[in-house]
Amino acid sequence: MDALTLAEKWQIKRMHDLLKRQLKRHFGGLDSIPKEWQAFVKTVNDVYWESDRNRIALEHMLKSTTEDLTYAGSELDAQHKRAELEIQNLQRYNRGLIETSLDPLVTFNQKGIILDVNNATVQATGRSREELIGTPFADYFTDPEKARKGAMMVFKKGEVRDYELVMKAKDGTETTVAYNASLYRDQTGGVIAAFAAARDITDLKRSEAEVRLERDRVKVSIQNLVDMQDKLIRSERFAAIGEAAAYLSHEIRNPLMVIGGLAGLIEESLSDDDSNRVNLEVIQREIKRLESMLMNVTDFTRPSRLKRELLDINSTIKNAMTLMENDLRNREINHEQSLDGDLPIISFDPEKVKQVLINLLKNAAEAMPNGGKLVISSWRENGYVKVSFTDSGVGISAEIAEKIFNPFFTTKKKGTGLGLAVSRRIMEDHGGDISLQSKKGKGTRAIISLPIDVVENECS
Repeated sequence: MDALTLAEKWQIKRMHDLLKRQLKRHFGGLDSIPKEWQAFVKTVNDVYWESDRNRIALEHMLKSTTEDLTYAGSELDAQHKRAELEIQNLQRYNRGLIETSLDPLVTFNQKGIILDVNNATVQATGRSREELIGTPFADYFTDPEKARKGAMMVFKKGEVRDYELVMKAKDGTETTVAYNASLYRDQTGGVIAAFAAARDITDLKRSEAEVRLERDRVKVSIQNLVDMQDKLIRSERFAAIGEAAAYLSHEIRNPLMVIGGLAGLIEESLSDDDSNRVNLEVIQREIKRLESMLMNVTDFTRPSRLKRELLDINSTIKNAMTLMENDLRNREINHEQSLDGDLPIISFDPEKVKQVLINLLKNAAEAMPNGGKLVISSWRENGYVKVSFTDSGVGISAEIAEKIFNPFFTTKKKGTGLGLAVSRRIMEDHGGDISLQSKKGKGTRAIISLPIDVVENECS
């Protein structure tokens, strides 16, 4: 094998170095050169210095390889420039989409620190991009803790949908928003950051509130119509009862008076020890009971004429309690009063309302045949003065409670079934109400309501 001259060896070394540079440039570093190329370089080096016989062939091979690598390198540079241009165009396109959005858009990392915002966020918060980037996402809401939980939720669940928050601008303006967020990841699936949008739902919330308000008004109107219908039905029923009561009073009262008068004459003709006296006393007692019932029916059907006075309801309660004191004591019923001493003066008929109070006290006492506890309370609520009687008696079933205010409905052996019906009419004539809350075996609570506004308007 002929030895190579120094000039030839130098030329070969230059070609060898050029080959390595081209390979390094093409593959991004010597360590990244595939093993087959590394073997080729080594072979070139060994052969060139080992023998001159293959020099010409290797020179051609090296020249061809160098040309190929040069072309590949220039092509790679062109592809790299095209890729950079495409990336820049894509970035500009994405940025355009983000800035076109009218909703505030934000990206933040897993610590909740803002990485980027769009112009809508700048306008909504009243702060520049420079002020926002690098600060906590949660700082721009009225409830930072809730906002922080919402921000962290996306990293736990992968997304957040319609999470309601209130955004607060630099000037104090508050905007209700629906916060939505999702994650964006790298090619390996690793989380880079969260992308969040905030849709202004202030008008929607206002509309929902208006719809709810209107719905409530409709409900109230419907309930008022139902109440008016019930009152109309009751009024028609009362009118029919009134006609019947007038007829019965005329047809029954006179015979009762005759029977009572004759019974009195017969009683006067008997001796004191005559056994028939007992029977005559029963007759006269039952006649009086029938007359009393006719009187109640007449009172029930007669149009109510209120004699209003400006009074404290507590005084009427105490008056009624005084009248019932002995009866309650005899029945071994303990009672206590919890009366509000600051109640306003209201307009009502004291005799009519006292009639209602005594009727409710009697009902409570009769519901506790073995004694018990009765609590009388008064208070102000929603434009009304209210009075309640709460007993520990036997209570009433739901089925009976539905009928308890119907005329002539009673569960008592000697009841007329008019007490609560009359009480209800008196309260409605005052513009008030009466209601019962009861459970079988758990006692009963009766509540009456009298309006305040009539008196306050008069006094103003």
